[in-house]
Amino acid sequence: MTKIVVGGLPGSGKTTFARLLARRLGFRYVGTGAIFRSMAKERGMSLEEFSRYAERNDEVDRMLDAEQVRQAHNGDVVVDSRLGAWMIQDADLRVCLVASLEERARRAATRDGLNADEARRRLVEREQSERRRYRQYYGIDMDRIESFDLVVNSETFSPNQILEIVTAALEQVKSKRTLN
Repeated sequence: MTKIVVGGLPGSGKTTFARLLARRLGFRYVGTGAIFRSMAKERGMSLEEFSRYAERNDEVDRMLDAEQVRQAHNGDVVVDSRLGAWMIQDADLRVCLVASLEERARRAATRDGLNADEARRRLVEREQSERRRYRQYYGIDMDRIESFDLVVNSETFSPNQILEIVTAALEQVKSKRTLN
């Protein structure tokens, strides 16, 4: 049973890539961002408003985090989550996608139908909220990437190129596991 975590900041390409990887491997896909967006929508809140709400109500993050661990338990899964590298302790491979703020804002603007400045402002606000919450609730510093096995720049590599890099890394992990 293989567990793969794909993390990264909003707009880094993690959701696009995680879905692509899950399809390639025939694994289940679990996306905590979609769950968070759905919770915000159910409450009639924007992501920024819901992030501020979550700063005051830790049950939001705790529920999401427990759910991703539960979903990963059965394996053969790709989990798209910023906290998955810390929460899913027995993950076989933890991948972090990175991209500049400008590129992430451009992607978010396209995805969300915003202008680049508004997308950038929303990304920064959301990331600040998440950093505060994750530090407060779990003592996690989101700027530290040591919990990841592989860090890939999604501006440098296309999703298909990242797929090749990650599947090669996964083969190394599997062969190392077989030897032990």
